[in-house]
Amino acid sequence: MLLALSVRIYRGVIPRGAALLPFVLFCAKGPTLSSPDGTRSVQVYFKDAGGAQVGPPEAWFIESNWLFGRRVIDEGKVHPRIANDGDPIPASWTPDNGLVIDFDAALGEKE
Repeated sequence: MLLALSVRIYRGVIPRGAALLPFVLFCAKGPTLSSPDGTRSVQVYFKDAGGAQVGPPEAWFIESNWLFGRRVIDEGKVHPRIANDGDPIPASWTPDNGLVIDFDAALGEKE
């Protein structure tokens, strides 16, 4: 019982699919994406280690569950304008409430 409680508390802080140190040390909270019907929300976090990082920042898309904690549902590189300046994330919702992120557009490689 104590083990299950410990895992639940850990997953409430560190999402399943994210490494402990990068998430704790280099993570910045971004926007929350909500489905059109409001039944699903995804929190975006940006991993940006500043000068210690080469290349564009990485984004984690995290969904929360009251029982199982948080989990990474998608991750990828984004343009620094999205992470630093608040530019919109090129994402869309499918009819069945699935989230689709266009990472090519997020990097500015596709107009």
